[in-house]
Amino acid sequence: MAIQLAKIKGAEVCTTVGGADKARLVRQLGADEPILYKQTDFVQATLNWTAGKGVDLAFDTVGDKTFFDTCGAVRIYGDIVTGEFENCSSPESASGVGTDANPYVGGGYRPSGAASRNTPSMCHLD
Repeated sequence: MAIQLAKIKGAEVCTTVGGADKARLVRQLGADEPILYKQTDFVQATLNWTAGKGVDLAFDTVGDKTFFDTCGAVRIYGDIVTGEFENCSSPESASGVGTDANPYVGGGYRPSGAASRNTPSMCHLD
């Protein structure tokens, strides 16, 4: 649903997926750029997609290392929404990880279980 809401607001959307089937699905939902995170460094792919600027907004549904990696994919003063601080090993240091991205604790529905976890969906609003 995040992809569709972002597209309604005019955003360009990249999202990470685990395989080709999911890549096709997110394209059908409106994503502009699916990134196969098992085969590609999603941070570098995101920076390539945004001409080195980083995305304006990222949704992290994983936490821990993925949250901190996501900071590198977000533009300076960009935003990260996460509901996964309980999975972060060091949430108090989240705002100082290599960028000036502003992490906000957010929420949202996600089915439970490891199979439902995915890496971030990201929006680029140029």
